[in-house]
Amino acid sequence: MVHSINMTGPKAIIHLDSLIHNYQLIKEKVQNKRVMAVVKANAYGHGAVPVAKALESVGVDWFGVFTPEEGIALRQGGVSGNILVFCRFNRQFLPKAMEWNLTLNITSEDDLMDLKEFHAATGSSPAVHVKIDTGMTRLGLPVESASSFFKLLKETQNVQCEGIYSHFATADEGDPGYAEYQLKQFEGILKIAEQMGLTFEHVHLSNSGSVLNLPESSFTLVRVGLLLYGAFPSDEVPKDLPLEPVMEF
Repeated sequence: MVHSINMTGPKAIIHLDSLIHNYQLIKEKVQNKRVMAVVKANAYGHGAVPVAKALESVGVDWFGVFTPEEGIALRQGGVSGNILVFCRFNRQFLPKAMEWNLTLNITSEDDLMDLKEFHAATGSSPAVHVKIDTGMTRLGLPVESASSFFKLLKETQNVQCEGIYSHFATADEGDPGYAEYQLKQFEGILKIAEQMGLTFEHVHLSNSGSVLNLPESSFTLVRVGLLLYGAFPSDEVPKDLPLEPVMEF
């Protein structure tokens, strides 16, 4: 299976069979955990809709995008699996998230209140995952705010918080020390949630780098981008998967 991308100059040929080959290698590597295929930025230039549909045909049921518009494009292209939007929550996203069945990312108590108000006004609200900042320092609920957030989450009815996750800053580097620190931080947050009576269906931290460098970071779901497309995230990770390049010029 191939598809081509129209562009000025050389034509890019996308080998979907190689994409599926890479996915199957990753699936085996993570011991059959569920995989979230990251297809943001038009699947890193590979064509988000054909990539997602090819992966959906072999069982992938989670896709990661950066914006609601990217998620809507997948829906319009016929993708039916779960779609998580990574960008910062905005209450203006809520109607579109409901219309197109998108899962949103939340990172604060204010986000919870916006969801509560939206549900009160409409009788519904989209599913969400809460992102914890364990050390990436870019976006996420601060670790020290977790207990307060979880308390409010328990008290806030009708919020579908189905998942919890974080993002590694350095999992693709040769020294795993900081990634191991982030893993311990995340495990500590999960323990706090459990002690407060909260459970999450989807728990994810692992990315392409940690699939190779830190396999113990795989929880119920593994987010993978570059590896799917046949690229290793850095020269410092073990290159023990016989990946095939998906794009050819």
